[in-house]
Amino acid sequence: MEQQNNQPKVKSGMKKRMLTAALALCCLAVLATGTLAYFTAEETAQNVITMGSLKMELVELNEKDEPWEDVENIVPGMEVTKKAYVENNGSVDFYTRVKITKTFVPAQDDEMPQLDTGLVELDINEKYWKLGEGGFYYYKEPVAPDGETEPLFTTVTFSTKMGNEYQNVKVIIDLDAQAVQSRNNGESALEATGWPETDEGGEA
Repeated sequence: MEQQNNQPKVKSGMKKRMLTAALALCCLAVLATGTLAYFTAEETAQNVITMGSLKMELVELNEKDEPWEDVENIVPGMEVTKKAYVENNGSVDFYTRVKITKTFVPAQDDEMPQLDTGLVELDINEKYWKLGEGGFYYYKEPVAPDGETEPLFTTVTFSTKMGNEYQNVKVIIDLDAQAVQSRNNGESALEATGWPETDEGGEA
């Protein structure tokens, strides 16, 4: 009879231990869940930086301040208005330089005699432009956006020393203008670096 009375007690004791263990596991689960529950927040900021643009234009005007066009029937001693300067059409300041190249071209396929390009004279503005390696440098000040340089020259004069060998010859005056940013690039155009490669020199 004692054995029969003890069996239910053993089973009852096992149930209590299992129940206690189960409750403990539930508590641990609740505690674990609680430690992982945080309030969180997130924010994204986007900053846009737009680079400036360097744009220039070489302008050539006639005596009427209209775009310059080719002139014919030139004779020795004649003076032609040709105003050349550089405009800043971008958004950053720049230094500029202009290379001048003068050449003669025969009207036909004739043999070209030795001709002196120095007899085609330009009134270079030496107050603001200085001849250096690569051309004439504008050293008055950097050219600001929507600004322009002083004219490099305003007239072309054909010397009276031109003889018959200059008849029927075309005079080509090529202007090659370049620009480079001025900020953090030296104190003047003559000290600036980063110029595009070009043949040395220029002429007037």
